[in-house]
Amino acid sequence: MRSAAFTRRDLLATICVVLVLAFFFWSRWRRTQYRRSASECRQQLKQVWIQYAVFYTDNGDKGPTQISTNQQGTLEYALNPGLAYMHFRQLFSEYEPTIQILSCPTDAKKSVRTFKEFSNANLSYFISVSAHPPDSNWVLSGDRNLTGASNVMFDPYKAESIKWHPEMGLHGDSGYVAYFNGQVDLTSSIGLAKAFGKASGTNLIAIP
Repeated sequence: MRSAAFTRRDLLATICVVLVLAFFFWSRWRRTQYRRSASECRQQLKQVWIQYAVFYTDNGDKGPTQISTNQQGTLEYALNPGLAYMHFRQLFSEYEPTIQILSCPTDAKKSVRTFKEFSNANLSYFISVSAHPPDSNWVLSGDRNLTGASNVMFDPYKAESIKWHPEMGLHGDSGYVAYFNGQVDLTSSIGLAKAFGKASGTNLIAIP
């Protein structure tokens, strides 16, 4: 008569099944979390555009980099990438509780709760510092992993290539781009190059 005892082979088979199921459910959980975080990032960049549009309308069709700091703008900070966060700080000056949205959920950079703590170290997005966009197809903001460096000024039209850098985190080899018309797209590196190619002229951007 065959023994009904639980053999070592049975134990190993059970462990394998448990591990496979655990990996399956973990993978599903990770995908769900990624999609949720990506959706939050998209909404955060949408909010950046909203704040820019409000500032632009309230200041006679001028963005913050067209107005002196003496008049609540950021003109004097425009060419200093180390102060990229100041442009966002000005845009959100009346909405300090929302400052946490400037840190993408997928980014290793830590969010903060007050402007006193806020710096490039807490900022996930680049921003255009060019004066006045000639058309709405210009890129306004997007994920910071646009180049392999931090705290730099970047001119997409002078770059040999434009691509997302997955080693810097965020959304892997894809990234979000927000336009001056309010559109926010998730793009590949190819789509990124096309995004900057939609409008002519120099669109200088500050990368935190």
